[in-house]
Amino acid sequence: MDKYRKTENGKFYLQQTNQESGELEWKEITLVDSTEPKVKLEPNERILNKPTQNYYFEVCYPDYVTDSEYGDN
Repeated sequence: MDKYRKTENGKFYLQQTNQESGELEWKEITLVDSTEPKVKLEPNERILNKPTQNYYFEVCYPDYVTDSEYGDN
Protein backbone atom coordinates (compact mmCIF):
# COMPACT_ATOMS: atom_id res chain seq x y z
CA MET A 1 0.00 0.00 0.00
CA ASP A 2 2.90 2.38 0.67
CA LYS A 3 3.87 2.40 -3.01
CA TYR A 4 0.48 4.00 -3.82
CA ARG A 5 0.78 6.91 -1.39
CA LYS A 6 3.36 9.60 -0.66
CA THR A 7 3.87 12.80 1.30
CA GLU A 8 5.69 15.86 -0.03
CA ASN A 9 5.96 19.26 1.64
CA GLY A 10 3.12 18.47 4.04
CA LYS A 11 0.77 17.43 1.21
CA PHE A 12 -0.59 13.91 0.82
CA TYR A 13 -0.98 12.03 -2.47
CA LEU A 14 -2.54 8.74 -3.59
CA GLN A 15 -2.09 7.02 -6.92
CA GLN A 16 -5.23 6.69 -9.00
CA THR A 17 -5.83 5.10 -12.38
CA ASN A 18 -6.57 7.63 -15.10
CA GLN A 19 -9.93 6.81 -16.76
CA GLU A 20 -8.72 7.72 -20.27
CA SER A 21 -5.16 6.43 -20.41
CA GLY A 22 -5.34 3.64 -17.80
CA GLU A 23 -2.05 4.81 -16.25
CA LEU A 24 -1.46 5.55 -12.58
CA GLU A 25 -1.18 9.21 -11.64
CA TRP A 26 -0.75 11.06 -8.34
CA LYS A 27 -3.83 12.81 -6.93
CA GLU A 28 -3.56 15.22 -4.02
CA ILE A 29 -5.87 14.46 -1.10
CA THR A 30 -6.77 16.49 1.95
CA LEU A 31 -7.01 15.02 5.41
CA VAL A 32 -9.29 16.38 8.10
CA ASP A 33 -8.93 15.75 11.78
CA SER A 34 -12.57 14.91 12.44
CA THR A 35 -15.95 14.56 10.80
CA GLU A 36 -17.53 16.35 13.73
CA PRO A 37 -18.67 19.90 12.92
CA LYS A 38 -16.70 22.83 14.28
CA VAL A 39 -18.69 24.46 17.05
CA LYS A 40 -18.14 28.02 18.22
CA LEU A 41 -18.44 28.01 21.98
CA GLU A 42 -19.74 30.82 24.13
CA PRO A 43 -17.27 32.28 26.67
CA ASN A 44 -18.91 30.32 29.51
CA GLU A 45 -18.86 26.95 27.63
CA ARG A 46 -16.20 24.31 27.14
CA ILE A 47 -16.01 20.79 25.71
CA LEU A 48 -15.42 18.15 28.37
CA ASN A 49 -15.02 15.05 26.17
CA LYS A 50 -13.67 15.84 22.72
CA PRO A 51 -14.93 13.52 19.95
CA THR A 52 -12.50 11.00 18.51
CA GLN A 53 -12.44 8.96 15.33
CA ASN A 54 -12.02 5.72 17.25
CA TYR A 55 -15.65 4.67 16.94
CA TYR A 56 -16.46 0.98 17.07
CA PHE A 57 -19.31 -1.35 17.89
CA GLU A 58 -19.68 -4.96 18.91
CA VAL A 59 -22.20 -7.48 17.72
CA CYS A 60 -23.01 -10.08 20.35
CA TYR A 61 -25.18 -13.08 19.68
CA PRO A 62 -26.41 -15.41 22.42
CA ASP A 63 -25.19 -19.01 22.52
CA TYR A 64 -28.76 -20.24 22.21
CA VAL A 65 -31.78 -19.69 19.97
CA THR A 66 -35.35 -19.47 21.26
CA ASP A 67 -38.74 -19.38 19.58
CA SER A 68 -40.15 -15.94 18.95
CA GLU A 69 -42.71 -14.74 21.47
CA TYR A 70 -44.61 -12.93 18.72
CA GLY A 71 -45.19 -15.80 16.32
CA ASP A 72 -43.41 -14.13 13.41
CA ASN A 73 -41.52 -17.24 12.37
